[in-house]
Amino acid sequence: MASVLEKLRSARGFAVPLPVGRDGVRLRFLRPTAMQMPRFRAGITTSLLVEHALPWEGLTEADVLPTGVGGDGQVPFDADLLAELLDDRPQWFKVACEGMFQQINAWLKQQDDAAKN
Repeated sequence: MASVLEKLRSARGFAVPLPVGRDGVRLRFLRPTAMQMPRFRAGITTSLLVEHALPWEGLTEADVLPTGVGGDGQVPFDADLLAELLDDRPQWFKVACEGMFQQINAWLKQQDDAAKN
């Protein structure tokens, strides 16, 4: 049975689909806690995304290696590899930033709505 902490973190988790030409390939992240959010005010960086990353889903060698080099084997999650990929693939960085931005804004709106009640 999942602990309360695991359930709490699961509720903060979200995924963004990667533009790799097939379904089921997603980067996963944790929305920052309220105390972590001020660090995002200056902008979302690769290091902030990596710090809040969860294991990805469906990523294969063919998705990360040059054409003809990688196979269809799953790539185990690695934070250093994620940082390299986000820095080298602007579209992946963009969708990750957009997902994080949407999650933060939705949480802030939820907090604002709750404060009005």
